[in-house]
Amino acid sequence: MSKMQRNFNFWFLYDEKTGKLFWRRTKSSNAVKGSIVGCVDKSLNPPRIVLKLDGKKHHLARVIWCMHYGNIKKGEVIDHINGDPLDNRLSNLRAVSVSDNGRNRALSNNNKSGFNGVFFLQSSNKWRASIWTEGTFRHLGSFNTKEEAIAARIGGEKALGYISHKRVLTQETDTSHLDSSHQ
Repeated sequence: MSKMQRNFNFWFLYDEKTGKLFWRRTKSSNAVKGSIVGCVDKSLNPPRIVLKLDGKKHHLARVIWCMHYGNIKKGEVIDHINGDPLDNRLSNLRAVSVSDNGRNRALSNNNKSGFNGVFFLQSSNKWRASIWTEGTFRHLGSFNTKEEAIAARIGGEKALGYISHKRVLTQETDTSHLDSSHQ
């Protein structure tokens, strides 16, 4: 057990049902035994729950991970599987590479297709599907309809082991509700 893991377990109790930490013992008038640890830091994008211990700021998800599994390996980050950075239940956390963490990012504000990696290219009047993997851009094809491009993207995600909090990826993924206009 690392020094940091011992320290976190000395000061905090974890509630696995809610994903909240509580002070195990009183540290100060602001940190009273039994009270909830942390607050939402809205200066972060997206906002996350943070705490201060011994003059250092820590992300709650990282503290919870460390309490249970030890120090986070170099090059890894803690990902919230369901995409909600305020949901710190251990079952919602996983240690992944920065690249893997980016795989389940939210849609960009200017995305018109409704799917990452699917876009309409006016010069060819086709829908295109693409995906990033290990720092490399992969073109998945050009298609007459948005549905075909989405199916190609979903196939690429499956092949590369993406986890998406936007939808459950199955072979029966229904795209019939999507229209193929390029609005």
